[in-house]
Amino acid sequence: MTENPNVIWITLESVRQDHTNVGGYDRDTTPNLANISATSRATTYSNCFSHSLWTPPCSASILTGTYMSSHGLGMDGSAGEKIPDDLNTLPELLSDEGYTTACLSPSPYISEATGLDRGFDRFTRLSAKRLLNAANPMSLMKYALAVRSDGPGFALNYRRHNLSFIMSQMAKKWITELSRRDPVFLYLHMPNPHHPYTPCNRWIEEFTDEISMTSEEAMDLVMNVFDSTESLNEHMANGCDFSSDEWDAIKAMYDAEVRDADRYVGELFDHVTELDRDTIFVVTGDHGEFFGELGLLGHNLALHDAVTNVPLVLYGVPDLHAGPDDLVQHIDVTRTIGEYVGCATDQFQGIDLREGTREYCLIQRGTADLDSYTEYNTEFDESRFFESTVDCLRSPQFKYIEGNKKRFLFELPDEEYLVGEANPQKEDEMATELESLLASLPDWSGGAQDAEFTEEMKERLSDLGYV
Repeated sequence: MTENPNVIWITLESVRQDHTNVGGYDRDTTPNLANISATSRATTYSNCFSHSLWTPPCSASILTGTYMSSHGLGMDGSAGEKIPDDLNTLPELLSDEGYTTACLSPSPYISEATGLDRGFDRFTRLSAKRLLNAANPMSLMKYALAVRSDGPGFALNYRRHNLSFIMSQMAKKWITELSRRDPVFLYLHMPNPHHPYTPCNRWIEEFTDEISMTSEEAMDLVMNVFDSTESLNEHMANGCDFSSDEWDAIKAMYDAEVRDADRYVGELFDHVTELDRDTIFVVTGDHGEFFGELGLLGHNLALHDAVTNVPLVLYGVPDLHAGPDDLVQHIDVTRTIGEYVGCATDQFQGIDLREGTREYCLIQRGTADLDSYTEYNTEFDESRFFESTVDCLRSPQFKYIEGNKKRFLFELPDEEYLVGEANPQKEDEMATELESLLASLPDWSGGAQDAEFTEEMKERLSDLGYV
């Protein structure tokens, strides 16, 4: 390797593995990702598991190479603290190796509010309400010309406009500009398909033509279900008692959003591979999404595979030891890239995928407010969930979950029925492994400062169903 490659990391919001072509889905949601996966320089991992179930801790793990309990973001259940100042970020470390670093984010959770903008030479956070100030004029002009197909037309509801189109246009421009001299690290967090699942006109008819509802009825449904945090919680408190037609509509709208995100993945891959410099290209999901498993919707409460098993395609890193069916987590990719390009990796807690594999995945969750569900239904079954922080150890065969002085053991793929009583030795073995792993991890979170969200950021988080 004569010069360091560009590193392009695309994180797709809320994409679960089993709703992608590379995950064996029967809908054609990610043909471009499948095409990348089929190239000789790509490895696709079917058993990639996120570090948590929502964006702040998952993103912090990617960008610091550490587990959730080490960086601390989201352990309070609300992302109320920044990542610690003495914890390095991947862009900071890559900058030391001569990289120009850039990030496009649609989320206040990936911003100066949480410290996840740290180390990026160029950082832009986009939202529908601040496009005129944040996006470049050419990208806005292209979107205006394409809004009938790549947006909602001239809809007044700003929640329906397509940030992914604008972000992909900006990303291509940035990569071309910034890579003329130095290698580039670009981190792009794609907003699709975070609920409320409002796909652009290009895909909506294609994905709703086989369901009983019209596209307009399906749009009205998702806008109603995901209207607010309170609406979402009320539906879950009552077990997400949707009809089969309603579930079909919700999933169709989600899948159409995934297809739109995949389009931009393909465009960006084609763009970067036409440049003179070699490229490492990563595509993954930050976390998944519930569609009725455990009576849940969105990404809440439980560390189920529906919200933790995500797609991962790694292109451009040769001689990988970890195979497609091995367990992988995002911090392993962070470490592998760091080792490959020669940056400092002492902080990273993952495994270099060129050298080894992992026996277990560690998945964690911060505190939860179960009262926000029982206020809508006093019979909501709290026994299945944890109010305290939660630690989960997952092997290929078993999942062990611990919190609130409760222990759950499941034999996969089932995550409904506890098997601890029938397998006490396995439960004790995984409890010991978890205790040992947690004890070995440094905790940087003690020096964290309070996160600082502006009023505009809080409004954006409300639109996403967080506050």
